[in-house]
Order: sequence, then C-alpha cells, then structure tokens
Amino acid sequence: MTHSGQKTRPRYQQRDDIARSRRTSGKGIQWLGDACNDDDDCHDAFNLLCAQGQCACKPGFVSAQFNCQPAASLGDSCTYHAQCQYKDPHSACDLSGHCSCVDGFTPRQDSVATKKCAATGADDDNGHVVTSYGTGFVTFGIVVLALSLMLAVACILKFVICNWNQQSPPPPPPRKISRKYSYLTVGYTKDGEAQTLLPKARRPPSYSEATNVPQITISDYSSISHPKTVVYTSM
Repeated sequence: MTHSGQKTRPRYQQRDDIARSRRTSGKGIQWLGDACNDDDDCHDAFNLLCAQGQCACKPGFVSAQFNCQPAASLGDSCTYHAQCQYKDPHSACDLSGHCSCVDGFTPRQDSVATKKCAATGADDDNGHVVTSYGTGFVTFGIVVLALSLMLAVACILKFVICNWNQQSPPPPPPRKISRKYSYLTVGYTKDGEAQTLLPKARRPPSYSEATNVPQITISDYSSISHPKTVVYTSM
C-alpha cells in the first residue's frame, strides 16, 4: 500500500507483467536501469529510453515501482510521492491521491500557471524583502538624480563664467613712463654726497658749486691819484 492509501500489486507481479508485455510486443526487453545501446533496446511502452548506456525514464516521468510514472504538479492526481517530488521536493501524494505540500509548507504562486511549496511565512518575508529592495532602488535612483543635477548646474555655471570673461573688455595696457620725465626726479643731497639718481653728465651742480664764484682783484696805480684796491664780488 502506498502513502496515498491505494493498493499496489506486488513487485514480482509487476515485473512479470512487464516481461510478458515485452515478449508479446517484440520490442526491446531491457528493464529500467539495464544496459542498452539505443532506445530500441528499452521498451517504449513503459516510457523508457537509452541514456548513457542505461535504460532510464523519459523526461517528465519518474521512476516508481520498476516503472516510469508521469510527474505531477501541486493539485494533480498521483499514486506515488516521487511523482509529486519530481517537480517540488516539499510536496507529497496525500490520502486523496493528489499532490499537496508537506507539513510546514504552504502553496505559493511560482508563476502564472504553476505553484510551489514554500515554508510557512515565507510569503511575508519575501514581500518584506521585495519592499526593501524596492526602497533601496528608489533611494539609489534619487541619489543618482541629485548628483546628475548638481553636475549639470556646475557645468552651466562654468559655461556662463567663461563666456562672461570672454565678453568683458580687456584691461588697459600698462602706462609707459616717458624718459623726459625721469630726469625731473632729482635727489637733494648734502654737499659731498654723490647724486646717483642721474648720470654724472646730466647731474646739476651742487649749491657750493653754483655759489663758488672766483674773486677778481683790479689794481691800477697809474691812473688813480690815491692808489686803492677795489674788490668785486659777485653776489
């Protein structure tokens, strides 16, 4: 008796039935798990094919009681647990003969057409995780947008400043100092000090040089009744 409460025939009777069917059909007589060279060696009526030199169940079928049984999804009819566990390891064939989730697991929508068994409370956790991921993506998007706006504003300001500098008039050239005015700057120094602001050839005389006038002495003893000496001093 299986876990679903259905009676099954003894294994030796199933093997006899398979062998009898193979003998009458004239096709391959290799058992499930026996060696083979090609698919013809394995009995096609029992959903067998030759895979890697051994008879195995075709895709979508599961080995159960020396035979290949079709796999079943949640809610489908079944005979063996292996039929349900082929698609979901957390399912089993219940007493009503249908695939259902084992204790501690509940059906969860895996896609539009299929369901999977998930641990109790996993839906809430999954929703929380999805919400957290969504919040994280929104925050990341806001940060990226803010940085992009800041970069754009900086580029615009730089462009405006560069254009403003190009449009503003250039500063006036430095004023040239005429050489003729450079000789007007004369340092007044005391006597005996060198005047170095002007070259020696253009240097004006000092006060002592300007007031140093030689004295002229005139003596005439022939025309003057009373000889006398006159001294002229230029002021």
